[in-house]
Amino acid sequence: MTDIKNFKDKVIHFIGIGGSSMSGLAMLLKGMGYNVKGSDSEHSAKAEHLIEHGIDVTFPQSAKNVADADIGIVVYTAAIADDNPELVAARERGIPCMKRAELMGQIMRLHKSAVGISGTKGKTTTTALTATILMECDKYPTVLIGGTAKNIGSNMLEGKGDVLVAESCEYQDSFLSFAPTVAVILNVELEHTDYFKSMAQLEQSFVSFGELVPRNGGVVIGNADCEITRSIMSRIDRECLSYSVKDSSADYYGYDIVQNGEELCMKISYKGAQGVSFAVPIVGVHNAYNILAAVSASCACSGVSLEESARALKAYKGTGRRFDRYGMLNGAGVYDDYAHTPDEYRAVIDAARGVAKGKVRVVFQPHTYSRSIDFFDETVEAFKMADEVILVDIYAAREAYTDKIHSTHFVEEMKKRGYKAMYIPEYSDVTEYMKANAMDGDVILVIGAGHSYRLTQMIADAGTPTDCAHGD
Repeated sequence: MTDIKNFKDKVIHFIGIGGSSMSGLAMLLKGMGYNVKGSDSEHSAKAEHLIEHGIDVTFPQSAKNVADADIGIVVYTAAIADDNPELVAARERGIPCMKRAELMGQIMRLHKSAVGISGTKGKTTTTALTATILMECDKYPTVLIGGTAKNIGSNMLEGKGDVLVAESCEYQDSFLSFAPTVAVILNVELEHTDYFKSMAQLEQSFVSFGELVPRNGGVVIGNADCEITRSIMSRIDRECLSYSVKDSSADYYGYDIVQNGEELCMKISYKGAQGVSFAVPIVGVHNAYNILAAVSASCACSGVSLEESARALKAYKGTGRRFDRYGMLNGAGVYDDYAHTPDEYRAVIDAARGVAKGKVRVVFQPHTYSRSIDFFDETVEAFKMADEVILVDIYAAREAYTDKIHSTHFVEEMKKRGYKAMYIPEYSDVTEYMKANAMDGDVILVIGAGHSYRLTQMIADAGTPTDCAHGD
């Protein structure tokens, strides 16, 4: 196995360095004293952030980017195709190539405690919540997260302690290269159907992830209210802890959950003991699960008590692209969210409904053609609680264009079900529509896992934007 420690005197080249996970890894390695550079297909906020911190980033990707004789190793993600010109050139030159997940695993092994947070939804928020607890409790964690954690101001934190917290994605079994001592399984739904062809295949991957933790001293933490997660936990031959908002017999039980403005209040008890009150600055009752996961993970990796976690989470500032407030337009709040599954759409629309005094006006950018086809009916149904839905074009991500699905198909089906829906492909036209129609007390909610955050910023800029950093 290629060991990153052998390349201190060489250049480490990242293909797709501006990605949400790759940019954090690049920054971490630079902080560890490595000579890092990389390339990407297009400019982004994260790529610009790297450049500002002295990392050479080249656009676009090209074989000449790996012609430097000082390059010792190339790092790439599972999303990079085998015919990528830089990957092809590196292999032809005999340069060692390492997947991001393998590098992550090596970094995890450098820490006494490594928390891997996995699941279909909630990973970024839970990682940010866990990081906040550990930071506020002076555990000095290293953090690698798939979004911008506002308590950090970045998607990476190079800590001084012996704890690492990392978002752990299952796509193409990437997380099976990790080395967690604490494995968190938030929830499991069939996702990434371009790779996972059945629920059985997906479940086995999560079982294997859980069994990466050591038999002695390791622990797996799972959501007892998710039937599939509960089944997976029963098959993992490791110490397991559960959390729930429905079953008081779970190890960590959350109850008396209420949204009080933009603060989520709840009580948490451990193994039936008296509950501790939490008041966390976060919107959406679904986040009770993320809070429970973060609290249990923090205790498992560092011994943080419920009382310490409750005090720490009062300082939580949120994450970019997770019900992230961008500003106001005509008295309407403008929010952005990265949701990209039907359950996530429902949860964030419900959160918006809890904040809005007027209408919930949703702008939706469907994510990938395969997901749009596979979850078409569930997606349409998820938007029934919105007062209006505007569709922009599908974000293709890594997929090639197909004429089998289009945003107008969603609009047609939504109209059949009595929803107010329309197709407005140009971001500038969506902005003009909101300027003309949004009213005081409304919520304008932009949903999408692609570049729809740019539209959110455009809408906010037409009114009064916040001065907070958001990330992409």
